[in-house]
Amino acid sequence: MKKKAISVKNLNYTHPDGTKALEDASLEVYEGERIAIVGPNGAGKTTFLLHLNGILRGSDGQVEVFGKSVDKEKKEELLKYHILNLRRSFL
Repeated sequence: MKKKAISVKNLNYTHPDGTKALEDASLEVYEGERIAIVGPNGAGKTTFLLHLNGILRGSDGQVEVFGKSVDKEKKEELLKYHILNLRRSFL
């Protein structure tokens, strides 16, 4: 059975200016899977990804990387998993 690499449950985030960026966002990715997060400008893609390495913290919800809570782990510890390969494609 494959392990959960990323687990996001009911993540909410509002920017400091009051703009709601994420509302009840959830995602599960298992070890070895590849995913793409796509959407128009301003949809919250980057904001969502910045929660996976602890740069941003949601007001509600849970983010785990290989079973470890992002809120409780040091950023340096999370970086060793190399789970994010950010690519921007321009068509």
